[in-house]
Amino acid sequence: MMRFRGVFTNQTELAVPIDAVWDFFQTTENLARITSYPKVNIQGSSVVEEGKTMRLQLHFGIWITSWDSYISHWKEKEGFEDTIVKPPFPFSTWKHRHQFIAKSEDETMMMDILEFQSQLPPWLIKAGLYLMFKDRERVIKKYLNNKS
Repeated sequence: MMRFRGVFTNQTELAVPIDAVWDFFQTTENLARITSYPKVNIQGSSVVEEGKTMRLQLHFGIWITSWDSYISHWKEKEGFEDTIVKPPFPFSTWKHRHQFIAKSEDETMMMDILEFQSQLPPWLIKAGLYLMFKDRERVIKKYLNNKS
């Protein structure tokens, strides 16, 4: 089976301080909160820190899949990285870096960098990721702006 490599990058500018953004991403419940499609249920550690593993169950309508996500790197107020253990179809590898940059006292740049290998072409995976991250951006902005 052919394997394709791809990198997907998404930037989100948030009009909130880095402390608020960092705090929001330190609990796995907020991942479920910001992802409307696919619907996500999370089991295992609710704390995002290096060495923790959580199970994500994703609901794509009638198809449900799950994977274990391992936090392989974590640095306070800078970012963290999660890697999928035994990725499900169509992925053979998946690494997601979450980076946070204080642009000013009240502005934060959030970057998501996903590196993957897949049995499907990168353009197809990136199209789905683009839609998912644009929806996440909308929900994050709505949630964080209501908190500040």
